[in-house]
Amino acid sequence: MKNLLLLVAISLVLFTCEAPVKNILIDNPSDKEITIEIGDDPVIKIGPHQSKEVEIKFGKRNISVNGGEAEKIHLDKEKDYLLNPLKETYYIQYAKFFTSDKIMKEYFKYNDDKSDFEGMEIGGDYRKIANKILIEKSWKFGLDSPITNEIGIRAKKAKDFYTLKKIHRKVDLEKIIMDSFMNALQEQALDKE
Repeated sequence: MKNLLLLVAISLVLFTCEAPVKNILIDNPSDKEITIEIGDDPVIKIGPHQSKEVEIKFGKRNISVNGGEAEKIHLDKEKDYLLNPLKETYYIQYAKFFTSDKIMKEYFKYNDDKSDFEGMEIGGDYRKIANKILIEKSWKFGLDSPITNEIGIRAKKAKDFYTLKKIHRKVDLEKIIMDSFMNALQEQALDKE
């Protein structure tokens, strides 16, 4: 009987010590398929310009990309992440939504939200994340989700403005900036006619 209780106790301890399994989003913004090995988990393949949510064990793990040298990572079970196996550049956008036009004008009277984007000054508050294999999630709006104004939902809290975060791939943000620049040029050309 003692042996059975001991076996049950050891099994319970081993079971509770096993690393938790969680979903993690892996992004591949490159033009080529990538293969990822995380510990002894099955090999993960992600096509070019694709993201994939996969279930993996959290904790201290080794990760290898495209058969390269293994790198140690620590996935905290209390956090969510974007796995950036190619260590590409991403930007977090801090978009402000104001409760009124008056408050917005007052804010911009004293603040000029400008950011550096690859050596170019752009409007808005953007923070660069470079060379990180794990990006801890702090945003509400993901890579392929448009940012939306939730001021109606949040207005009850009596704040002047709300800041909502969105993550962008560098290449996606470049396209947004270029499209905005081209639209501004077209508007200027139309105004001159």
